[in-house]
Amino acid sequence: MGQAPVGQKRDRAAGPARPSPRLRVVLAPLVLAVLPFFALLWVAVGQAPRSTHAAIEAHLVSQARLIAELVDNEIETHTTLGQGLAASPTLVENDLDGFRLVLRAALHGLPGAFAMLFDEQARAIVGSQQSSVGPAAPSAIAHIHERARNTGEAQVSSLFMDAFGSGLIVGAVDG
Repeated sequence: MGQAPVGQKRDRAAGPARPSPRLRVVLAPLVLAVLPFFALLWVAVGQAPRSTHAAIEAHLVSQARLIAELVDNEIETHTTLGQGLAASPTLVENDLDGFRLVLRAALHGLPGAFAMLFDEQARAIVGSQQSSVGPAAPSAIAHIHERARNTGEAQVSSLFMDAFGSGLIVGAVDG
């Protein structure tokens, strides 16, 4: 009853199976509904590395700005300190022992900091502590002395090696 002959079953099994028209009607909208989801997923997966890269780049720029601000604050602190020391009555009166005490007191709150007073020929006159740092390079000191004379303003050199190559120095001269 209702059974197909054995030969027909074999023919259906041998050929490709085709979905019924009713199944096509149900599957077509389902595929069309899911297709945008996969397209969106494809775009999101492609954007993820770019988004991560942009976030890392923004973080690094933020960190660089923070470091630059900290360095600027340190330079400002030391420049202000140098200007105050240059106006010290002990230095004006050429009281080098008194100036050494003022220098040490001024640097007390700055761990690891030290200062040396050089003349225009780069000879160390007085320092805040005994140091293994040698004299400054005469050209670096002469350069900032000349700039200070010409501008009348305090000058700060770039970082340079002392004459013995044993330490880094930043020169500062009050105008």
